[in-house]
Amino acid sequence: MQNVYRTTNGRHVLKINYFAINNLRGISGGLDQNKIVFEDTNTLFLYGQNNVGKSTFLKAYQFFYKEEKPIKVDFFKSDFT
Repeated sequence: MQNVYRTTNGRHVLKINYFAINNLRGISGGLDQNKIVFEDTNTLFLYGQNNVGKSTFLKAYQFFYKEEKPIKVDFFKSDFT
């Protein structure tokens, strides 16, 4: 994830340019294959066929920004022994 700081009305804000995940639940294949690019807009539509990972992207976003802790089943083909 790439972050750029901008100043708006004397405040610092964090702009997210893209969000990418890999090896979480059923999502694998590399970060370039699993990336959402945020354009200069305040609206984002996340759409696709069933079982392609829309909810997993949202869950990954929550792990990062809301400090939720992932559990063992969230990691794709991982060995925790």
